[in-house]
Amino acid sequence: MEVIKFLQSFSNPVLDKIFSGITMTGEEFIPIMVLAIIFWCRDKKRGYKLGLALTFSIVFNGAIKDIVKSPRPIGEEGIKSLRTKTATGYSFPSGHTQNITVLFSWLMIEFKNKWLNVLGVLLIILVATSRMYLGVHWPKDVIGGIAFGIISVLVGNYIFDIEDIRKRNVVFIFLMVLSLVGTVFFKSTDYYKATGVFLGFFTGYFVESSYIKFSVKAATTKNIAKILLGLVGVIAIRIFMKRILPADNYGDILRYFAMGFWCTAGAPYLFLKFNLAEKEFKTMKNVN
Repeated sequence: MEVIKFLQSFSNPVLDKIFSGITMTGEEFIPIMVLAIIFWCRDKKRGYKLGLALTFSIVFNGAIKDIVKSPRPIGEEGIKSLRTKTATGYSFPSGHTQNITVLFSWLMIEFKNKWLNVLGVLLIILVATSRMYLGVHWPKDVIGGIAFGIISVLVGNYIFDIEDIRKRNVVFIFLMVLSLVGTVFFKSTDYYKATGVFLGFFTGYFVESSYIKFSVKAATTKNIAKILLGLVGVIAIRIFMKRILPADNYGDILRYFAMGFWCTAGAPYLFLKFNLAEKEFKTMKNVN
């Protein structure tokens, strides 16, 4: 509590807006945007690899929150809490901090760029600090978020590399079943959303890699069109299905399943139909 009070001793309207802006980088939009650019336009294999790290992480985060059931500092005497609408579920570990840690630790490991390393470390520290400054997380929460974020990347990369070599997808299927079984024990909204997107992402992975097989190589204008079409689809699914599905955990798991499936199979299918991408075998044929 003293750490939070110390950070909030510098509180003023300008810093409130700055830290509110910083904390938004740990929300869904930035990881989705980076994943979309990599998966749809740059390197499909790396996109699946990052997708595994991110989706595995959010399921992991939801499970730990339900096990620990740590209360947030919101409402504690002497602590001012801001942007509480993004502070859903239990407190430990910090989902925002874990999200940004997964994204940038994965990017740092994969691309090994000095300036990317600097940016990544800086953003992880800033997002962690913002969660405490805004009075929605304890110091242990953000430390846990960083630790579990790094673990998620290391485990996710290891699993993906093993499965990519074996070409059997046994571990992917096991994790999908395990996350689904977890819904019997973990009842938080966050866990159901995480499970939905995880199941949808990898169901789409099986469909795309077996039947759709789109190539990421395209002209810049087509890549821009792919990103716009793909992101509009995510937003449309999120809004439309929220209106037609029941407002409970089962509605959430279906809605987030649809968003995950759209990213890996639905959008790529439309890319082919709208001539924004080619089949992988066509690209190989042209090269030969």
